[in-house]
Formats: sequence, structure tokens, C-alpha cells
Amino acid sequence: MPVPLIALLASSLHEASASGKDPASYARAVSLLARAVGGSAVAIAVDDDALLVNGIPVPANAPGVSQVVEALAKLRLGGLSIPPQVEASRWRDLVELLVGAPVQYPDPASFVAALLLIVPGASVHPMSSPRTPVGDAGVAPRPMPTDEWGGSEMITLGTTDVERAGMSTRLDPILERGRAAVDANDEATLAEVLLELSTLDVSAADAVSVRAERRRLAPPRVLEAMARRLTEPMSPAVIAKALTTFGAEGADAIVEVMRDAHHRAARRTYIAALAEMPDAEGTILAALTGSDPQVVSDVAEAAGRRMMFTAVPTLAQLLKHHEEVVRTAAWRALEQIDTPDARRALA
Repeated sequence: MPVPLIALLASSLHEASASGKDPASYARAVSLLARAVGGSAVAIAVDDDALLVNGIPVPANAPGVSQVVEALAKLRLGGLSIPPQVEASRWRDLVELLVGAPVQYPDPASFVAALLLIVPGASVHPMSSPRTPVGDAGVAPRPMPTDEWGGSEMITLGTTDVERAGMSTRLDPILERGRAAVDANDEATLAEVLLELSTLDVSAADAVSVRAERRRLAPPRVLEAMARRLTEPMSPAVIAKALTTFGAEGADAIVEVMRDAHHRAARRTYIAALAEMPDAEGTILAALTGSDPQVVSDVAEAAGRRMMFTAVPTLAQLLKHHEEVVRTAAWRALEQIDTPDARRALA
């Protein structure tokens, strides 16, 4: 895994920083990167001029090594650790953060805060002390002068002071309306703001900041409050649309509120929403191993509706579950998925 992973990371960084970026080519590079990672944890570290991936040395002449080492050096990072089960959409945000950080964030502390919004549980190692983690471990990053963090050699994506001021002029009123909606517990207005932010036409560097601001406006507790509104007879459609733009985070919120759904009508609403949610496969796979039989059966139904072939091994195991409701849901899901593996499990 180390060599192709580094090559694909280098390719993604290149695509993100290229002027006149081709969106299709960039999306393909990030998708291949996420597939190479395969949901595993990733630790990248620079040891002198060598590069280690999960402790395994990567040959210096391997594709992409020099580009990744250079990218980390420009950020004054000695290493970067990413936890398991990071979705493709978050890898995209992470790549854009690595490219745009010197422009968007004035110091390492701001960079780490943005990193943790994108990938909770991630950590970085400053170049000066590669053995001291910064991030969830709670170790404060060493203050660095602005010219040491940034400087003319950093990747900037062409963002100028004028462009940043223009972006602030566009973004600040939207964020102010979103914060007012949060204070008023107005999920419908907040959903409108979140949708507006998701469609804002910005540069790749600015997109990282916009997505970080969306996460600040809608942390898990807010997304869960929005998810609960889905079961209301006259629930505003904009709430469902906004949740969809959060992908895995929206799926996490739906699974969380499923636990309190005691009526079939509410559970049907959540199952339908989960079945349509982008980037929800990691959430569904985790929930299928949960302890609440009703939630497991509902999530199994969503997996069946998605024809989620990656869930087949877990669904096959659920055919032996001690609760009939789970066994039945797993059986029906496997019937819907209907791959050779699913048919073998049913046989």
C-alpha cells in the first residue's frame, strides 16, 4: 500500500494546486487516493529525507515521494496521522487543506484546529519535534513566526489579499445569518444557510474554509436536531437537502436519532434518508455491528436499499443474530443486494 498511496497523494496535491484545475481529474485522483487507503489509519512521517508510511520506509525514488516530502516541508510538518474510516469527501478536504493552509491559516494552531474539524482524531508532528503530536493529544503547537509558517515559497493557489477581502465580504453575512439561526434553534433557516454555503462558488483554498465554517455552524448535536425534524409531518424539505450535503456526518446524525425512534413511521423516514445519504457506507457498516437490535435491523434495511455489496459479509453474520428482527432484515437486505456473495450467504 505505501508506494501507490504516496503516488496518489502526490497526484491529488498536484491536481488541487494546479492552475486551471480540471474538476473531473481532481475528483478521480482523490477517489483513487481514498480507495488506496481503504478505510485504514495512515501515518506519514519524514525521517531526514526518507518517508515512512505506517512505519514502512518508502524508496526515495518511488513516485510521489519527493512531492509529498516537499509539501510537508513547506508546512513545517514532520508527520501527519489520519485515523481509520475517513471518507473520500474528507480526504478531498484534507488535500485542499494541505494545499491552501498557508494562505488560509496564519499559524500552526489555526491549521490544527481546521484539520480536526475535517478529520477528528487526526494529529500532526512539527518538523522541529517529530515525536511530539499536536492535535487530539492536547499538546499545544509550538508558536512559529509568520515567515517560518508561510512565506513566498508556500503554495498559495493564487489567492491574494484582495480576493480574501472579497471572500470575507461574501461569507460574513451568510455566517451571521447562520449563527442567528443556531441561537434561535431555527433549523429551517440554518438548513438554507448550509445549502447556500455548500453551493458557494469559491476557489479550492477558500472551499476548505467554507467547509470548516459549515462544520462550526452544524456540529453533531445540531445535525441530530435537524435529523429529528425529518419525522415531522410538515418537515421543511430544505432540512433533508442540507443533511444530504454533510454525507457521512449527516448519516451519523440519522443513526444516532434512530435510537429514539419508537414508531415505525419515524423509523421508515430515517431508513429512507439513510438509504439516500451520500458517503454513508462507513456509518452503515459501523452501525451494523451495534448492540441495539432495532437500530441494526433498520440500518440493514438501508443497506439493502442501497444495494451495498460491501455490507454483505456483515449481513451474512447477522443471519445468526439472536434477534429475529435482525435476522429477517439481514435476509431481506441480502436478497436486495443479490450479488454472488449475497446469494452464497443466503444459501
